[in-house]
Amino acid sequence: MELEALRQSLGDKHTGRIDSLPIIEEAWDRLPGGSHELAETSQKPGELSARLAENGIEIGDERERRKAALGIPRAKIAALEETEKRDEGCAIETPPRPEPIVPPAKRAPGLRELHKIRVGKMKPSAKAVDDNLVYVEGFIAINGDMPITRIRRKHVVRYRNLLGNTNPRIG
Repeated sequence: MELEALRQSLGDKHTGRIDSLPIIEEAWDRLPGGSHELAETSQKPGELSARLAENGIEIGDERERRKAALGIPRAKIAALEETEKRDEGCAIETPPRPEPIVPPAKRAPGLRELHKIRVGKMKPSAKAVDDNLVYVEGFIAINGDMPITRIRRKHVVRYRNLLGNTNPRIG
């Protein structure tokens, strides 16, 4: 019965509960005097969200989330079919161990994004923000807004040399 329901769900256009947003459970407690108070709430994530969180993976692309969500019932179908074969007395082959899931590396912020983070945390004066932004945008105009982990000495030297040619105080 569960196997048939899973097979039918694969033909459905929606991934339903597998990829649903967290369900917020809440309750109202009765207080003395007849009034009510909202009690603690909890969230139950959809199955896909729970599996991704267990493995430290985030999928933002809707098409990729759908593929991952459809993989769950496919895996369940395969497991239930193997269980039925085993229950019927058939020998089943042990599946190969899957490769471990390695979460994608977090992308380092670009210089512009890092400047915004610094402004948000340090709260410098408006003049300091504007002054620094001139240099940030100048560096980006020359070298591009690459992740800060890719900025090398050659990029800084190129920027400094061009800046030195236009600003006599630098050099």
